[in-house]
Amino acid sequence: MTEVEISPEIRQWALKNAECSRDEIRDNHSWVGQGGNPTVPQLKKFSKAAGLPVHYMLLETPPNWPRLPPDVHDFRGKKSDKRPSSNLLDTLYSCQHRQDWYRSYLEASEQEELPFVGSASCDDSVVDVASKIRHTLGFAFEKQAKCKTWEEALRTFAKCARDTGVLVMVNGVVENDPHRTLDPGEFRGFALSDRVAPLIFINGADSKSAQMFTLAHELAHLWLGGGGTGISNADMLDRAHGYNKVEKWCDQVAAELLVPTKEIKGEKRSDDLTAQIKTLTRRFKVSSLVILRRLRDTGAIGREEFTSAYREELALSSERLAKTKKASGGNIYPTINQRVDENFARALILSTSAGETLFMEALRLFGLKKVATLESYAKTLGLKL
Repeated sequence: MTEVEISPEIRQWALKNAECSRDEIRDNHSWVGQGGNPTVPQLKKFSKAAGLPVHYMLLETPPNWPRLPPDVHDFRGKKSDKRPSSNLLDTLYSCQHRQDWYRSYLEASEQEELPFVGSASCDDSVVDVASKIRHTLGFAFEKQAKCKTWEEALRTFAKCARDTGVLVMVNGVVENDPHRTLDPGEFRGFALSDRVAPLIFINGADSKSAQMFTLAHELAHLWLGGGGTGISNADMLDRAHGYNKVEKWCDQVAAELLVPTKEIKGEKRSDDLTAQIKTLTRRFKVSSLVILRRLRDTGAIGREEFTSAYREELALSSERLAKTKKASGGNIYPTINQRVDENFARALILSTSAGETLFMEALRLFGLKKVATLESYAKTLGLKL
């Protein structure tokens, strides 16, 4: 079988930038470090495992690895020391493409700009901004508290955001590829600010309670406008000690939005902190980490107790998330609604049906391969292609 010659410089670059471990490379792709040349199937197998495009491996010298677009900030703090993965970049680019299409669609319909985008600054009162977000969305605390599960609370919260004109896309993989899972440790979500078609992406591989906070956090970014456009990774312990002004402010707004000060202050302090955290997470439908942050904010617990409990809860949360079994199979159509936003989906199907958008473009925007799948999905929305 024909072998492909790989330059020494590219081998070193691949070893440095591969998204798989050195052990995996040694055990399954030994040619990378040992100097032999791979066959075409071997090269493709490594490229997929490493998250490195095949055509990059064929170059003589290392390429300029894709970075975040200049208008998208990296708010991940310490996490940003490592370059964005191909999974993160591909997810960002696909969302930007969808946003560009949706903006053009709305502008053609003479859609007015959304007044809340860019209406706040980090100097504004956290309580006031959270109140304005809650009022704009119609997401009163009473509505949040009535939700029986985290899933119901998240669906309700996301629908309120969508009803205001915000695209909310939730996905735990790149497009529809189950082999490319998004890592919550790398990023929790991002906001793409736009006065006509603002977009929020939430990492669906994260827990439901964490997704609640991410949505609230990214809404705060939209209220900041262009300066708030960027990638987020909730790490409240570090930001509680004062780093990253924008992220800290968005965290505070999100916490106030989901766990209002007047509500958390009304809770009686319990000697059993663990039991109290469980009670409050069920009531407010947020993670134990957020509850701890709010107890610290309101003075119910001190800094040392907060830090110790936060680290313990962070470890437990990571364990619970790792043990969570991802559902597979089932009905694909509700999943599409979450991954691309139902409002976006309806607009794209109507445009395609009217001949304004080509089927190939529609499939690419949906991340689908077959027209038959798109036609069946359209029927679930009461539409016809």
